[in-house]
Amino acid sequence: MKKLLLIVAFCTGGMMANAQLQEGSILATGGLNFTSTSGDDASSSSFGISLAGGYFIQDNFVVGLSLAYGSGSLGFNDDFGMDDMSTDAFGIGAFARYYIPYTDKFSFFGQAGLSGVFSSPGENVSSNIFSFELAPGFAYFFTDRIALDFSVGLIGFSSQVVSIGDNSASTNTINFGADLLSPRLGFSVFF
Repeated sequence: MKKLLLIVAFCTGGMMANAQLQEGSILATGGLNFTSTSGDDASSSSFGISLAGGYFIQDNFVVGLSLAYGSGSLGFNDDFGMDDMSTDAFGIGAFARYYIPYTDKFSFFGQAGLSGVFSSPGENVSSNIFSFELAPGFAYFFTDRIALDFSVGLIGFSSQVVSIGDNSASTNTINFGADLLSPRLGFSVFF
């Protein structure tokens, strides 16, 4: 009898619903990043912050919005002959994420997202990027309310339009395959 109970508990462990993934729950997450590089002729730095929130419209399925801000600068030494540059960027997006609970502490997820990033790095210069991405990942729940998220981009499309005065140029990019060189790590809080 003990063996039967152990087998049933093991098999149903993957089907347990986490309380934080139930319909009506709220997800809040965010991120910070900072980079700094320097070389003989130039140096650069960037800072970014992002916030996202979502609402579980049914068990394991959350939809939400994201906001982002970034700032960057590029400086050259006097012998290089170029002016320093800086820019600010603002982003907004929407996402949908579906969790597949494996245990009460561990869930896989798939996420689809649409986003736009807008910047104006100089006078009469603008850059607009619109993108779509599918990203698999997993969440490890430290508590009922806090999880560590890990994901990688899998499939993506982006379109960038850069305008300088009356002229503009566009670039379209399609990505396919797990981007293991740029994983995303973050924390989520559930209410």
